[in-house]
Amino acid sequence: MPAQLFDQLHSDWKLVLSKHKVLIDRIEEKLQRSDCAPQFEHIFRSLSHSIEESKVLIFGQDPYPSKGHANGLAFSVDSSVSPLPPSLRNIFAELATDCGVERLDGDL
Repeated sequence: MPAQLFDQLHSDWKLVLSKHKVLIDRIEEKLQRSDCAPQFEHIFRSLSHSIEESKVLIFGQDPYPSKGHANGLAFSVDSSVSPLPPSLRNIFAELATDCGVERLDGDL
């Protein structure tokens, strides 16, 4: 059995989200009864790093239902995914024109 969702959180996030542990446990119960993306161990991937390391967090439904695409970070896909999903290509186009940032793969 995979680690529990709350146990996957960095200690900083555990402290901040402790008042929501019951809700997180209820979410986990529902997830274990369904087939979902990303893989269970990647659901709170963005919260596995300390709060201080985080610049931006985007919470929401992962837009990639295809097996092997969703990797637990919003709009991110594994570096092996080609071609990139259209939404990610649009994000990269905006980064290139607005900030001069060029990306080679979709692993954010």
